Order: sequence, then structure tokens, then C-alpha cells
Amino acid sequence: MKEILLARRYVKAFLGNVRPQDYEKLHNDINLLQNFLNNNSDTIKLLDSMLYPLTFRQKFVREISKILELASLWENLFQILINRHKFGLIDEILDEMEKALFRIQNMIKVTLKTAREHTPETIENIRNMIENRLNCKVIFRQVLDPEVVGGFVAETESMLIDGSVRSILLEFVNFCKIKE
Repeated sequence: MKEILLARRYVKAFLGNVRPQDYEKLHNDINLLQNFLNNNSDTIKLLDSMLYPLTFRQKFVREISKILELASLWENLFQILINRHKFGLIDEILDEMEKALFRIQNMIKVTLKTAREHTPETIENIRNMIENRLNCKVIFRQVLDPEVVGGFVAETESMLIDGSVRSILLEFVNFCKIKE
């Protein structure tokens, strides 16, 4: 919990320097960094390790920052984290930053589970239904899950919309058990 509170303080300071017209760039940077760090898990340990000289770690984050759209903001944050030996918080910072950015823009990340691929029109219909229900813009991450059988399951951090054939079948089975 302490790490999340500290991460939120860094996020608040960082977002105070981002203009609304740069929110899309920030989204792109967050996604790029999350993918990079997920694929290179030892990077965080390397950047937080006192075994490597401070100048090496500073140069490393300077190079990482160059590929990001908001390079100077990221470089400043990375340098602060390196100098304070807090780069281990970067995952929490990125997660909290994404959540804060979504709140600012009245958006929500939804994992959409379907049993098979659907047409873009079907996905758009599901998106519209969920946006109307939640009264905000939806960012989908689509996952194929054969256990859904048919229909869909939409999940956020705090809510589940289950429109799957599997759940309907389970309800029917439970209803039949009650009638016996």
C-alpha cells in the first residue's frame, strides 16, 4: 500500500506537467513502457541496483526516454527515480498513471472475453452497449476464451458484465436443481 501511495504522488506530479492535448501521446508512452518492461523484466532490477554505476543507469534511462513521445517528462521522472533508488516503483507508477489518465478522460479499460473472433461491427455493438451502461468511453482488450462458449464477458477492475452462454446455462442448471 505504501508503494501505491508513493506511486500516486509521482503520478500527480507528472500529470501536472502534461497538457490535455498530449494525453494520447501519454497513453502511447505508457503502453510502450509497459510492453518493454514486461518483455525485459530484469531492466527494473538493473536500474534499481547499486551494482551498476549511477552514470550508467542515468545514461540508460536517457536512451529509453528518447523513444518516447513525451521524452523530457519521462527522462525527468526516470532520473528522479534512479537518483532516489526508487525505480522499482515504475510498474506501480505506470499502472496508477494509466488509471488516473482514464479517470481524467472519463474512460475505462475493459477486458472483453469471447469464445471466438467477432466481426468489427459486433465488437462495436458490444462497445456501444457497455459505454451506454457505464456512461464512459471504453478501451477494449480482447481475449479469446473458449470457456465463454458464446456471447461475451466484459470485465473491469470493479465490475463484471456476463453475457455469456455459459452463465446462462449455469443459471438454468441451478434453476433445475432448485425445482427438484
